[in-house]
Amino acid sequence: MSTKLFHAKSLFNQFYYILFEVCCEQCSKVLYVLERFFSFIIILANHVFHTTLQPFYIIKWDYILKNRNGAWKIKQCSDYGFTINPYHENELEPYFQLSPQKSFIDIGAHVGKWSVYAAKHQPKAHIYACEPNSETYNYLINNIHLNALERIITPLSTALSNFNGRTGFMKNSTYTSTSRILPTVTANMVDVQTLPSLIEHNSIDLSSIELIKIDTEGEEFNILQGMSHLLPLLPSDCRIICEILDKNSKKNDIFKFMRQYGYRADELTCGSNVLFQKEVLVQVSVSILTLNEEKNIKRCLESVKYFNDIVIVDSGSSDLTLEIASEYPQVRIFKHPLESYAYQRNYASSKTLNPMVFVLDADEELSTPLFEEIKTIVKKKEFSHDIFSVQLVDYLWWDFARHSSWGSRQYRLFNKSRAYYKGLVHEQLIVLSQRIGKLQNSIYHKSHSSIEKTLTKFNRYADLEVTDYIRQGVRWRFLWLRIPYTFTKFFFGALIIKGFMRDGTLGIISAFLLSFYKALVLIKYAERTRHSQ
Repeated sequence: MSTKLFHAKSLFNQFYYILFEVCCEQCSKVLYVLERFFSFIIILANHVFHTTLQPFYIIKWDYILKNRNGAWKIKQCSDYGFTINPYHENELEPYFQLSPQKSFIDIGAHVGKWSVYAAKHQPKAHIYACEPNSETYNYLINNIHLNALERIITPLSTALSNFNGRTGFMKNSTYTSTSRILPTVTANMVDVQTLPSLIEHNSIDLSSIELIKIDTEGEEFNILQGMSHLLPLLPSDCRIICEILDKNSKKNDIFKFMRQYGYRADELTCGSNVLFQKEVLVQVSVSILTLNEEKNIKRCLESVKYFNDIVIVDSGSSDLTLEIASEYPQVRIFKHPLESYAYQRNYASSKTLNPMVFVLDADEELSTPLFEEIKTIVKKKEFSHDIFSVQLVDYLWWDFARHSSWGSRQYRLFNKSRAYYKGLVHEQLIVLSQRIGKLQNSIYHKSHSSIEKTLTKFNRYADLEVTDYIRQGVRWRFLWLRIPYTFTKFFFGALIIKGFMRDGTLGIISAFLLSFYKALVLIKYAERTRHSQ
């Protein structure tokens, strides 16, 4: 069989080629439907009448064609219609236009449609085309040669998954584009490796990777899982185009998995392709203190997962807090015994990577509007202020305390060279700058799931606060009068002046317990000072 361009076995092939190029979409669909129709009739006849008829194909021999994207050696008309047809999924073309000296890893390259397109568009790119099907791999080699792209495209006869070794591979000799990994097929074995292994073995510069395409007939999730340690390290402008069929039962799992690593998913209009791109991480460090926060830490970290640096200082958790936190790639964990909250905060700030630090408790979470507000500020490159205050909104027992929140406006976002913490409990940020701004959105505080837990926290915080007062040498007199005065002052001040009553029953309980805490500190102070006399 001759391999000269435009040479075909018969006049019919030449005629077919001309028709296909002129009316590509319509012709490909007609021919494909005809092929499938006759194949179905033959398969049905074989089943009903126990015959051994062979499926009917309009064109069933190798031939070479040329279109606007290059020259191609292919197997049959269906291969043309769904692999090298320049009008099939041509909406994807902009995503395959590379920058100079950038790399493209084509996983499931088939006969090389997208590898060849990318190479012709950018001759200074580096392209690695992976195809495990030996028959299709030969077509890939031929197409690279026909288009004189040997210096740009490196063909690799390997399958990719989430392990290294060998595995079964199911070949479809008729429609090679549907061949795929199938471990139960032991008659045909192929080499398999993870993407990080392939990058290492081929000395691919990680920082140069601009595009990864994955089209592997159902193996996509395993390949992505094999990239778990690689995903956070890929350049921020790297694109991952993945074919995920709607019938793929793991589609939602794939989306969830990629979100975990900071990638947003955009379902493209052509075919079943999904574009994954990194959600650009905000260049602000997050500081979190933990102690047995397994019930809260995941919710907290989900709200800050698009910050590029998260520092956790743990004071001795015995539950699953640290295991949950370690699932997030940006998290760095430090262990330090609790001396005082101010010391822990300052220690955490010293471990952060960015000048700007956002302080968060494990039982708090950023509201989405607050995250967007911070992201907008960071995009301006230069901060207009050194310190930003944020409003806290408490979730008290059964609802958000919209008017009766204990959380006041606090300094939470600051330049770590312009502020530090002081205080044993309810630590105070000492501000060394006059450039102070306000963030308009809120932090949600969800530490009070029950009255019992609230009272337990009150007891612990009151002990620490009294210790701090005594250490500072604070002296209170006339406690018999100060205690009821403090309770009354805070109760009516919260209820009427601050408007807690607008939250109804929740507001009244909130005002009562806030006043009780203030009185409890004085009661514990009286107890401690009397014992020490």
